[in-house]
Order: sequence, then C-alpha cells, then structure tokens
Amino acid sequence: MNLPAKMSTELVAMVMIGDGALAMLQPRRHMRLWNTGPEPWRRLCTYFEERPALTMAVGAVSVGLGIWLASGQDQRHDYEDQYADPLGTDYPPYPAMVPETEAILHGA
Repeated sequence: MNLPAKMSTELVAMVMIGDGALAMLQPRRHMRLWNTGPEPWRRLCTYFEERPALTMAVGAVSVGLGIWLASGQDQRHDYEDQYADPLGTDYPPYPAMVPETEAILHGA
C-alpha cells in the first residue's frame, strides 16, 4: 500500500476511534449533535439517543475496529521500512542503525 493510502486509512481509523470514544463517554449528547438532516437519519439518531447502552456498545465496536484498522497498516518490519528516511537521504538517523557500527559496538 502506498503512503497516501496508508495515511488515509490511518485517518479513518483515528476518526473511528474518536467517534467511538465520544459515543461511549457521552452517548446521548453525541447522538443529539448528529440529529439533523434527512428524516431517516434523524430517526436513526433518535433511536440511538433513546438507547444509550446500545450507543455505547456501538461506540466500543467502533473503537475496536479503528484500532484493528490502524494496527494492520504495516505488517512488514524489515530494515528499509522500519528506518525509512522521509527526506530521502541515504543514511540512517542514528549510528547504531548502521550495520558496521553495530559490529564495532558489539565486538562482532
């Protein structure tokens, strides 16, 4: 997955986590805030506003899905991905990341 797609997915995950947390902490207030727009949407918001326990449960699921989505962003942990330099320079930011330095420091 390319960087813009990863960033977009991360943004969606952050919104899901935040929205879910608000729904768990203040379910009635959160649903009242969104109770505007077309009639079917208002009916749905009213339904959840009248059922705070259900709203909290849906919020918990949203937080869980958001965390799952964010944690699945990068499953590869090889050297290039772990220490990729966003500025495009060809050297790692810390000397300990250079294999030759590791050998010198650890006596290999």
